[in-house]
Amino acid sequence: DEIFNNDLIILNKIKHYVEENPDKIILATGDTDQNKPVNLLSTEIEHKEYAYHCVSMIFPNQIKLKINKRLDSEEGRKLIEDVKTDFLDKKIPLIKSIEKYFEFTDHPSDNNTSYRNEVAEDVSRTKRKLLGKTSEYELGEKLLCKDYIKTTGFIKLQSSDEPKKMTYKCNKNCSYIITEITDDTITIKDTYNDIVATENLININEEYNVIRTKNNHTVISFDVFITLPIYLIKSKFTYAYCRTGDSIQGITINTAITIYDWNFYYASREWVWTALTRATDFNKVYFYNGKSPEFDHERLRSYFKKKVAGYIDQDKQAKRKIDKENYVTADWMIDAFGSNCCRCKCTF
Repeated sequence: DEIFNNDLIILNKIKHYVEENPDKIILATGDTDQNKPVNLLSTEIEHKEYAYHCVSMIFPNQIKLKINKRLDSEEGRKLIEDVKTDFLDKKIPLIKSIEKYFEFTDHPSDNNTSYRNEVAEDVSRTKRKLLGKTSEYELGEKLLCKDYIKTTGFIKLQSSDEPKKMTYKCNKNCSYIITEITDDTITIKDTYNDIVATENLININEEYNVIRTKNNHTVISFDVFITLPIYLIKSKFTYAYCRTGDSIQGITINTAITIYDWNFYYASREWVWTALTRATDFNKVYFYNGKSPEFDHERLRSYFKKKVAGYIDQDKQAKRKIDKENYVTADWMIDAFGSNCCRCKCTF
């Protein structure tokens, strides 16, 4: 899924896997008009063109889906092409396109998205206050996992009070519901889907729900409960009231959504397009026009200093000559933002 969100290293691995498994049917989905990968694919060729070229080498047989199934009305499906044309056209000021199709708001919705992590955290705090949350964590709240965690989960069984233990992995950018809180631990719940032969349903001992049955196979879901120490919850999870644009890509939102950071300097039009197309109803999409936290420039500067130090260390290990007078600095990288490469004209 989201094949165009991968860098060259991952695309190369996928290419090798496809070539080494000619007997397997391998499908990929993606959209070049959505979020770009963190690492540049090319400094010489325009991103969308080169991304499509790379993916075409792996998947030469392609189908273009023209009908947006996520939108739940025919009116929305007719409107989406005009919205896309305007939002991705750099000649049209973004605010003009927003005013043309959507409404502004100064408060969070049921779902929210932002470009910056610090804004997501601020929105979550605001949303919790509006909901009257006074404890640090409360039953029923959703948490978003920030990293991959290999742990142990348990599943309730139909024939026994003793739950079944299993190795389980909490996945990055996935949400979990708090079901139990003690002084030292918090138990969260995930819903796991599986496909089984319909005739084998009688042999399943776990408590499960049937989602659908087709061609003698049934999709079922069952709840997995994971108990973690509170210190791990604090370090590896955050509140799910607001997601960043990268973590929201690929999911569907049926309720209202407020988009923050749409006018943030580093937020691309593709980022905005990805955010607003998570909704099933364009009438429930709002753009935030209230006060947002100031951007932490020192945090960015610190990040670039570490990057430059890493480059210097790589050069030393490779025994390359280091010219300190002409070596890039954190200040140079910050100043380069928004300017264009003198060769390929791509924007830094």
